Amino acid sequence: MKTSRFIGVLITTCFLATIYAFTPSEAVAAQTDHEKVRIPILTLPLGAGIYEWWASYERIFEANHPWLRVAAQETPGFIYNLKEMANNKRRWKTCIFGTDRATQVAALNAIKPFFNKPIDTKSFKYLYPFNGCAMSTWLWVTLDPKIKSMMDFEGKRLGLGFRGQIAWGLRPTAALETLGVKAKLEYLGPLPAIEALLDGRVDAAQVSTYAEVKAPGVDLPARPLATLQQLLASRRRFFYISYDNNWIERMKSQKGYTIANAIEIDAGVLPHQDKKLVGIQCSPDGWAVHEAFPDEIAYEFTKFMIKNGQKLEKYSKVGKYFFIPKGFLHKFGFNENNVHPGAVRAYKEAGIWN
Repeated sequence: MKTSRFIGVLITTCFLATIYAFTPSEAVAAQTDHEKVRIPILTLPLGAGIYEWWASYERIFEANHPWLRVAAQETPGFIYNLKEMANNKRRWKTCIFGTDRATQVAALNAIKPFFNKPIDTKSFKYLYPFNGCAMSTWLWVTLDPKIKSMMDFEGKRLGLGFRGQIAWGLRPTAALETLGVKAKLEYLGPLPAIEALLDGRVDAAQVSTYAEVKAPGVDLPARPLATLQQLLASRRRFFYISYDNNWIERMKSQKGYTIANAIEIDAGVLPHQDKKLVGIQCSPDGWAVHEAFPDEIAYEFTKFMIKNGQKLEKYSKVGKYFFIPKGFLHKFGFNENNVHPGAVRAYKEAGIWN
């Protein structure tokens, strides 16, 4: 009898503990009659970190918003995302996707073999910057001290990301072609390319990092992303290689457009960096929707990210970058022509739309 009574008390205690453990935040506790809305988010391949962020945001939305939910979906990259959104009208009112200016320029100009025909991108509008206030920057790395510039890539084996990725596939390919450098390109994926470099199967590969963020009251250092972190974890001696800044100007003169911006990184900013480097960025980039996407949901999503974006820090250190300093949006190319009206409303209410 005592045993039965003990088991009953134990079951009750566990049940109450379970209820307590999953009690939603006050924001969710104040439930409304609004029907729950689940929004798929087309992200990037595993290993880029972005899919994992949004898997975490699934929990953050569920705990802090009464009815809006997000569902992370792994994809081959921004090129795939744009093609999917352009060709699948069923997603126009229901889906958020990652994109950037470079992808859209490449689509408009049908850069082959990535885009076989032009895609009109004017109907796609941003909601929230891709990494909050952090700007991703790409560089090359090698284990061979004889390789000092991109011109030394001639005839070498290079590890790139997937063909469906703009920053890891299309952009480095376009840079090499514009410079006239003929190398053996292997589209392995961001992290597998670093593994191939460490194994000696390729001679150079790309890494990415966040640039420094400096704003009133904000001073965040550059932060290595997964590829550079993987290389650092190997404890192997490696060498950074700048992107040749000439290719951006050459592309403008040869084709009338470019798909990157150059950024200088002072010596000592990144681990084991002993000289100034030139990396590449592209802005604006972010989470976007079709212009047919409902204003109310665009507003709610953006408002939520403005207020709760940094909650990602519970799951990843990059969460500290998920905020928008005043002046950031316009400085990096976000304006009323390329931002969804629902998002503009949220930014204006937050006092950061200028």
